[in-house]
Amino acid sequence: MLDVRDLSVSFGGEKVFSDVSFQIAPGERVALLGENGCGKSTLLRVLAGEIPPDPGASVRLGDLARVTYVEQAPDESSDALSAGQRMRRRMAAALAERPSLLLLDEPTNHLDRDGLVWLERQLRDVSGAILFACHDRAFIEALADRVLLIERGRLRSYEGGYRRFEDRVAAELASQAHRHEEWRKERQRVASTSRRQRAWAEQAHRDAGERNPSGKRRAAMMMRKAIATERRVERLDRERVQKPWEEPRLSFDFLPPRDLPKILARGEDVSFAYAGAKRPALGPLTFDLRRGERLALEGANGSGKTTLLRLMLEAAGSEEGLRGTRTGKLYVHPGARIFFFRQEAQLPLERTPLAEMLAAGAPDPSLARTLLGHFHLQGDAALRRIGSLSPGERVRLVFCLALVGGADILLLDEPTNHLDLAGREALESALQVYPGTVVFISHDARFRERVATRALPLRTAAQEPAEAVGDRDILRMRLAELSGRLAAAAPGKRAEMERELDRIVAQLRALG
Repeated sequence: MLDVRDLSVSFGGEKVFSDVSFQIAPGERVALLGENGCGKSTLLRVLAGEIPPDPGASVRLGDLARVTYVEQAPDESSDALSAGQRMRRRMAAALAERPSLLLLDEPTNHLDRDGLVWLERQLRDVSGAILFACHDRAFIEALADRVLLIERGRLRSYEGGYRRFEDRVAAELASQAHRHEEWRKERQRVASTSRRQRAWAEQAHRDAGERNPSGKRRAAMMMRKAIATERRVERLDRERVQKPWEEPRLSFDFLPPRDLPKILARGEDVSFAYAGAKRPALGPLTFDLRRGERLALEGANGSGKTTLLRLMLEAAGSEEGLRGTRTGKLYVHPGARIFFFRQEAQLPLERTPLAEMLAAGAPDPSLARTLLGHFHLQGDAALRRIGSLSPGERVRLVFCLALVGGADILLLDEPTNHLDLAGREALESALQVYPGTVVFISHDARFRERVATRALPLRTAAQEPAEAVGDRDILRMRLAELSGRLAAAAPGKRAEMERELDRIVAQLRALG
């Protein structure tokens, strides 16, 4: 199905990865893992034909293979549909193309629990191969036959799902750590022996003097042994067993909040409907937000979670009003400093992280670079265009900007979506000890369990069209797509397409 040989990609003279080779068999489900910025999205875009590889690479697809690529962030904008609803629609359209190779970049982002179940079920029915970048451990375990890991510019393959991959990596690290320790002890022992032998030989030579030839010979023999042992040290240095490489931990050390009243926000029968929508996007909802709590907003895609965060920001005077109809009362303490992490954060793509940090209030470039380094944006990464950063690196930058400004209330809309596993764990740990107030949305079950002190369920369903992404819709999309291509198809291909059209019509009739 797919055969990749000696694939390298460079940007601005810097290698993203080098000499990557792998194969994917027809029908295989392969998870693509790696730290933020390691090149997962780049690899998918190369395979999709969007960017060229370096010269010398070979990327071969099977005959008549159809490649469909679903990128990370939805590019359309809609007030009426949530990010999760838009993602489901994009996935339904991609599945309707019946691809031979489906390339998915973080397909679980923005999806609620029902959406994840739906996606898993749909992907299990795909007849073609699937290569997907994802940080959702449960989803990988449920779907993947194999894992490809990109680490420091190289690629390794592991059979099985996430648990088997995790066990294999842990075993490899333990084995390498053991071999490194054995090598270190042996080198230390041999080096110590060589120093003693040389010291003894030099002392024997001094003690022998000019009138003791036999003493001189013994000293020379001891020196030959010392030199031979020193050569063993040199050989051990050439055969050095490296210590296992570990990514430095991210540091989300938020500034402490100020002393504010016990109740920071309150809603009484809050409801909101977007302009032109048939149903309310939120409410009616009554709640209190107490100082120091970490409140998880729970509900299906379209239940109004993001809308509530934006209304709170509006009530605090930090954002222009949403277009729509409001009822009820929503109060946010006027003196509270609010940091809003958006699902689709708008950053100036032509500027650099360092320039953004200075504009956000960092007192000098040195401190700004130190803070960026805590978020793994050190060295040249601090001076690159923001547009060239990976989505995960941009998330880190947004949180780094939050540290500079300080906040009393953190409003976080799916903050883990583009973070790798290490980043998710670091953010979990930071929020667990954060003394301020947090209101957050996350479909990552483990993140919610570890961070939330209380949950606020939002039960109102949103617009009906968002739910229409089931089997019938996929068949209709495929029917429309085939109908559009039929007239221009070659005679031999047309008959095959007509047979598929007949099958789709029969399936639609069976669904009623």
